[in-house]
Amino acid sequence: MFEQLSVAKERYQAINDRLMDPNVVSDPKQYAELMKEYKNLTPIVEKYREYVKARDDMEEARTMLDES
Repeated sequence: MFEQLSVAKERYQAINDRLMDPNVVSDPKQYAELMKEYKNLTPIVEKYREYVKARDDMEEARTMLDES
């Protein structure tokens, strides 16, 4: 599952990069398709980022507890 989320995050970033490409911006059909996919991926990627941050914070807290 987390591998799929990582792939979704990479796809999200790739779409974001393509949306900044002047060739894509000048093609309304391609731009609309990418924006639709981007909007669908946004909530998934945001939640995945929240999870990764929480996991990293937990690991940092565990490390701090182990050091004391």
